[in-house]
Amino acid sequence: MNNTNQILINDIINISLQAGVLVLENGGETYRAEETCTKIAKSLGAFDASCFVTPTVLIITVTDKNHNFHTAAQRIQNRNVNLQKISQLNSLALKLESQGTNIDIIQAKKDLSQIKNAPNHNKFLLILMAGLSAFFFSFLFGGSVKESITAFFIGMILRVELIFLDRFNLNSFILSIINGAFISILCALVIL
Repeated sequence: MNNTNQILINDIINISLQAGVLVLENGGETYRAEETCTKIAKSLGAFDASCFVTPTVLIITVTDKNHNFHTAAQRIQNRNVNLQKISQLNSLALKLESQGTNIDIIQAKKDLSQIKNAPNHNKFLLILMAGLSAFFFSFLFGGSVKESITAFFIGMILRVELIFLDRFNLNSFILSIINGAFISILCALVIL
């Protein structure tokens, strides 16, 4: 295999792997990350592509025109929810698929970089939406107006706490324990 072919395969793996990782990091399902990876890899010129995804790791294997296998893996360490980025990644995959053989790899890298570096949601808006979600879920589960207003404030406080804890890179199990205890304490304080 010549060197230029190797660079192309490395670009294919790199772009498709990054796209799949972005899907998982922004709250996408594992099947969507697999679909995005394989779709992008095949669109960029891989003879065949296959992807195995779990919530914590993404592994992609592509086959070049000489039927040589190339594999890369990446661990997922940050999880968030940003459906706008997932939508943009889906649009990028569809765009690359529709371009056929006229794909510009440099432009594909730029597009992926723009999606990756796009700003996240406004923190004030996240805090407000957490409060509103708690407010309406309280109604959904039969809560009174007083309980719903209380849930609104607890939801906002919990989101502030989550934003604060985000900087410590704790795993989800520890976060769940801390958040459960925090919510229990807040609810107990309200009842007293």
